[in-house]
Formats: sequence, structure tokens, C-alpha cells
Amino acid sequence: MSNTMPRTSSDGVIDLALPHSGKWTEGMKPEDKEIYMRVYRWRLDWEKQEALNIQDYIEDQARD
Repeated sequence: MSNTMPRTSSDGVIDLALPHSGKWTEGMKPEDKEIYMRVYRWRLDWEKQEALNIQDYIEDQARD
């Protein structure tokens, strides 16, 4: 049994859904942009809290 994928006309092309220029929100409907930005802000807040938690953990380990 072969583990190769069948050849297609798009061989070698991988779409990562990343913008090559501009911003993620370009072209979004206003309601979609609002949802995206709310989730993005939540993610930034979560990353800040995670960094604080990691720092606290490191400090706790250094005391032991």
C-alpha cells in the first residue's frame, strides 16, 4: 500500500490562510470584525495572565 497522496494540479501550493499584506480584519464585515477583535482582546488578556502565572511559579520554585 502506498502512503503517497494522489497528484493534483495544486501540488506544491499550501494555503495557510495568512494575509500576505494588510491586516486580518481587512475585508471583514463590521459584525465579524467586532467578534474577531473581542476574541483577540480576550486572547491578549489571557496571555498577560499566563505570563504572570509563569513568573509567580518561577518565583515560588526559587524560594523552595
